[in-house]
Amino acid sequence: MGENDTLTLELYVRSLSADAGTAAVGDVLDRMAGLVADGVVDGYDVTVWGDGVSLDDRVLATDAARTIRDSVEEFQRWADETGRTLSGFETRDTRSAVTSEVRHNLTVPTVALAERRGETLTWVAPCRGETVHTV
Repeated sequence: MGENDTLTLELYVRSLSADAGTAAVGDVLDRMAGLVADGVVDGYDVTVWGDGVSLDDRVLATDAARTIRDSVEEFQRWADETGRTLSGFETRDTRSAVTSEVRHNLTVPTVALAERRGETLTWVAPCRGETVHTV
């Protein structure tokens, strides 16, 4: 099998802490492990990306923030190219009650999934097309 035939999954989660959402994440992890065991996919990675990232230049100077922003930008390009709309990815502005300073933030869904064939992004969830696709 060539490198371009490698099928991998990337799971992005806000948290792996023990709360109500962890059960759903655990189910997704079980499903991905089963897909690997059955030979359907070649592997998977899990990334904790929190609830979003500030789009402030000082924050975006960090590797972690750039990684989140770059991933979301790649997901958005995929959505644009395939006629889909990403769900749960939003840019929001917040204004400080004390300083009136406006902060720009990118929020991300509680859980998102990306599929790659080799280096090519082939699917992102959650998204909407003719129907809604969840993780």
